[in-house]
Amino acid sequence: MKQIFLLLLIVFLFFTGCKKSSSAPDTNVSRIVLNSDLGGVFSIEGIVYLPDDAAVNRKIELSIYILGTTTPISVQNQNTTDEKRVEFEIREVPAGGYNIRMRIDQDGDGFVDSTGDYKGYWDGTVAEPSLVLGNARPLYVTDSNISDLEFGVNYWDL
Repeated sequence: MKQIFLLLLIVFLFFTGCKKSSSAPDTNVSRIVLNSDLGGVFSIEGIVYLPDDAAVNRKIELSIYILGTTTPISVQNQNTTDEKRVEFEIREVPAGGYNIRMRIDQDGDGFVDSTGDYKGYWDGTVAEPSLVLGNARPLYVTDSNISDLEFGVNYWDL
């Protein structure tokens, strides 16, 4: 009797703990895609984490810099949601070295580069974001796609 009870309990826990998989994306998460137009075949994907007080419905800018340059290739085409993260994908990236930056119009003035906004380069965290291009760690694309990058943004002052 104990064996039957344990078997039924295991079956019950298995079926109640399983979620049906869905290929549909989470519509509540901001997702931003940048076609770099650099002529490459690789992509870079990841997540940027936002501070807990990040405002909803704010403009996002995703940028990629070729190492040694100070002019980014950027796109602004998405707004934040109530999720405290932004998924990103940068397409058409050739092999080489890059810096990746995200800025968010936290203060709601329509610009992503004013005092009170959020900013961060890859390899920082929400608690300790990398805020200056010269201090940002470079990302090297060699011979394959890069996924699962994570970094944070936080308040910055001009």
